Amino acid sequence: PLKSPRTAAAAVAAAAAAGGTGRHRRSANKAALETHLETEVATGRGFLRPGSVRSSMINVSAAALGAGALALPRAIYYSGIVLGPLFMFVLAMLSIMSIKVIVQLVEVSGKDSYEEIAKVAFGPWFALLVEVNIILFCFGTAVAYMITVGQISQQVVQSLITVSASPVAAAGVEAWWMELLRPNTILTIVTVLILLPLSLLDSINDLRFASLLGVSCILYLIMVVVYVFA
Repeated sequence: PLKSPRTAAAAVAAAAAAGGTGRHRRSANKAALETHLETEVATGRGFLRPGSVRSSMINVSAAALGAGALALPRAIYYSGIVLGPLFMFVLAMLSIMSIKVIVQLVEVSGKDSYEEIAKVAFGPWFALLVEVNIILFCFGTAVAYMITVGQISQQVVQSLITVSASPVAAAGVEAWWMELLRPNTILTIVTVLILLPLSLLDSINDLRFASLLGVSCILYLIMVVVYVFA
């Protein structure tokens, strides 16, 4: 049953106070987070209330689409009109199979993370290997996305202030404007002002509005591509 906000707050405080070290502390943190999420779901209102099906779909869509909206047309271009859709169908079937296996593992093991499932199935060393792989994958993905953000943001800023990409400053534009157009500078500003605050949020539910904005931008990109190249 869902708890009232006052009861949930008391449960969070009790779980935090009972948290010791190591495994007990992680269990207490997990219980506190689950209680916090239950409170959000119980008291949430609106079209994208926390924990709702809509907010979950938006978050999953933002994670699934991403930069693939730019890479997929190029992949189809090189694969051809026959092999491209065929490869997409095969990959879709493999994705469905993998998701079903993951769901079955969660139900059988009673665990809800890759590391815990790997520990139950193959032991602690394999769980450590899985955790290291996840860290490397997330780090590499973050670096690739940041490079993409820096390059795209540079072009966006240049188009907004109508400055050419030439290293020589255009007429009437100060030198510091040209400094702002450097990819490293733009990437630093975007990272500090946008990416870092979003990364500090406690729950993925808090990203639902940012995910909605991202999905809207991807849909706009698709419409532009269809309009220009159709």
